[in-house]
Amino acid sequence: NQSIGQYSSVHEDSFSIPPTNRRLKKAVVGDWDEMMKFKASQLGKC
Repeated sequence: NQSIGQYSSVHEDSFSIPPTNRRLKKAVVGDWDEMMKFKASQLGKC
C-alpha cells in the first residue's frame, strides 16, 4: 500500500531529523499561544 509506505517514510524522517521536528513543534506551540492570546483579548472585549 503506497499511503502506508509514505507514512512510514515521513515517520522515519521525523526521527532522523530532530531539530526540524523541534522547530516545527515550537512553531505550532507559538501559533497556539498567539491564538489563545487572541481569544483572550476577544473575550475581554465582550
